[in-house]
Amino acid sequence: MQAVQIKKCMKELMAAYNRYVSVTKNVYEFNIEKTRFKDTFMISNQIVLTHPPLTAEIYNQINKLKTYALSHKAYAINAPMLNIETTATGIVVKTALPINKEISSADGFQFRFMVQGNTLVANVIGGPATIDRAILQLKNYVSDNRMSSPAIPFQSLITDRTIELDSSKWITKVFLPVM
Repeated sequence: MQAVQIKKCMKELMAAYNRYVSVTKNVYEFNIEKTRFKDTFMISNQIVLTHPPLTAEIYNQINKLKTYALSHKAYAINAPMLNIETTATGIVVKTALPINKEISSADGFQFRFMVQGNTLVANVIGGPATIDRAILQLKNYVSDNRMSSPAIPFQSLITDRTIELDSSKWITKVFLPVM
């Protein structure tokens, strides 16, 4: 009788555990969804800095992208994108702008065609430290679920950080392409 009672308790305990861990936010701190990447045409640029990028430096690069796109009769169709990577040569700041059509590459601006593949996405509210945690958790999710990532993670800057100065209110979508 005692063994039957223990079995029943364990079954209830495991059911509760499964309900808890089936919610990605409970395990990875952020809601992580698998979706398809839709923006295929991008124009990008990059700079290498010796310090973490300032908001003004990031948006200077984004504004250059917007100007370049407009000079080729293209326009942004979604929020600007950002990737920051520390390397041996410095901090590489890559910015990109999803645009409505294919345009030529020139003068440090690179046109990119993105494959409409699978991607993980997490919506983040907060500043750089929170965004970095979200990227790390996406990578943990990929590892835990035996996926692989064919590309770098990137941020979609939903909130214009030049207007909203309080980083605790920034809304950012963090993407990690997966296979």
